[in-house]
Amino acid sequence: VQTCALPISHLEWLAPLMGSGYWIAECVQAAGCSMVHGTKGGHSRVIERASMLADADLILLAPCGFSLERTRAELSSLQLLQSDEWRALPAVRSGAVAVADGNLYFNRSSCGVVEAAEIVAEAAHPELRGLFGHHGRHWVSLSELDAFCDRDGAASPTKPVALASGVAAAAVENGGGAAKLRGTDTATPSAHVDAQLKALSDGDFASAFALNSAANRARLSGAANFEAIVKGSPSFSVLLHSSTVCVVQCDDGEGSAAAAAVRVQATAAADTAAAANIADEVRFVFDLSCSGAGRW
Repeated sequence: VQTCALPISHLEWLAPLMGSGYWIAECVQAAGCSMVHGTKGGHSRVIERASMLADADLILLAPCGFSLERTRAELSSLQLLQSDEWRALPAVRSGAVAVADGNLYFNRSSCGVVEAAEIVAEAAHPELRGLFGHHGRHWVSLSELDAFCDRDGAASPTKPVALASGVAAAAVENGGGAAKLRGTDTATPSAHVDAQLKALSDGDFASAFALNSAANRARLSGAANFEAIVKGSPSFSVLLHSSTVCVVQCDDGEGSAAAAAVRVQATAAADTAAAANIADEVRFVFDLSCSGAGRW
């Protein structure tokens, strides 16, 4: 690895663009690189314009929780790669853009941190490409992404979500107590997401938590922890303000499909965004599946 640390930008989210810090900055340092946006132990910061990535010799796209296939689908939807601002970036013009598995290796600090550092090293230093066996498996260059995602046996961009049967009418445990969902129609994917957005806007975290999948409720452990995560996120906290306007659209229609992807564009009032130090526009994708009881 070269002595002079290569400046790279790891993007952990695409809409809005967000850099990273935390433990990922340590992996970047271990790979002989330096972080353009982010510091060791620091928080992820919103990158207001793509032009702010101009100082990076390498751009690593590894959105938190996204596989390579999911990242390609999001890039296609957002049209980020088609923007003049993106195309003008030095790293883009030189072909120094990589896409990595943000679900397995850039999601949380765990036993995969060594592999995360190896992925960064392979992507950043041509002489190390493939040395640790990650190239073509856990990361590819942007120019290779289409071929990787179109290969035989490629994973689906979205995954099925396990919903508890009758979740819309069930009582859910909440830190030792129980919370009942309000009487809201969640018979369609969009209605389900609308209900959760309304609950968040009203500050009703118990109902919003209950509308998560069974798997997510188990992972989050309770409404109190869910509330802390939402309030602590510069993206999700946009949804907490009554002045935020949300446009909800179901990619797969509202028919009888067993799974659906619902997109949300949340736009906060300019004065609210400035006062609360949050993004003024954020986009989300909710993956839903239908329970045996016909509820989302």
